[in-house]
Amino acid sequence: MSLSFRVGRLFGIPIRVHLLFLVLVGFLVASAPPGTEIDAVAYLGILFGSVLLHELGHALVARRFGAVIHDVALWPLGGLARMSGMPQRPWPELAVALAGPTMNLGLLLIALLLGVLPDAKGALGREGALASLASVNAALALFNLIPAFPMDGGRALRAILSARFDYLRATETAVRIGRICVVAATSAAVFGPLPFWPIAILGLFLWIQGSIELAQVRAQFGADPISEFFRQAFGSRVVEEALRQQEAPPPPKPKPEEDLGSELENYRGTLDEFFREKRKPS
Repeated sequence: MSLSFRVGRLFGIPIRVHLLFLVLVGFLVASAPPGTEIDAVAYLGILFGSVLLHELGHALVARRFGAVIHDVALWPLGGLARMSGMPQRPWPELAVALAGPTMNLGLLLIALLLGVLPDAKGALGREGALASLASVNAALALFNLIPAFPMDGGRALRAILSARFDYLRATETAVRIGRICVVAATSAAVFGPLPFWPIAILGLFLWIQGSIELAQVRAQFGADPISEFFRQAFGSRVVEEALRQQEAPPPPKPKPEEDLGSELENYRGTLDEFFREKRKPS
């Protein structure tokens, strides 16, 4: 990932930070009301620490299924675990997709359990820190489970669909449902009573990323986009029959030479007459 730099390793996985991420953090801290800068830094630490653990959850489970983890990066739109070699099977993909939200739910449970312990001082105050930890991770878990491909919920949906359909059809269906979610969320964010443009920007990013991954899966399976359009419009049987009719007919098979024994058996003359006729030029 360009414009990013490595800050360390966790569980053997390189951790990278994008420069624009630092710009965003600086802007958020500078925008905090006077006297609350420390609280803002503490809250952002809880937020992006939870995002980092979310992505590590994906990466660690994917590595158990044989994927190669290149790095985990923090950037302005959240976190990103870059990997390759992930098997295209339903249950590994489902496990990897749900690993991130499961990590957030675990952090939520920890925050709730620690809430019964005696008070202690902190930047936000102990109760404020635990409340922030609980609310941030509840929001991250619920948000990522929205079936907007390629978010976690969309990938989990594809995994469930691919248990019944082929991988290409499951991807197309998940992308189609994801686009519906993106349009609904973007419309609510832009035209709702409280416009929130970051959701619109995220929706555009998800639409583009989903389209790119769909194109990659189609190329992997050798699917022609034009043929796929007609298959969806008119049905697979109609398209396959039309393609079959356009195929060139097979060349006629060469006529096998007649068996000499059969000729002799059916010949009515003498043996000398038979061979005399055979020697005649044709």
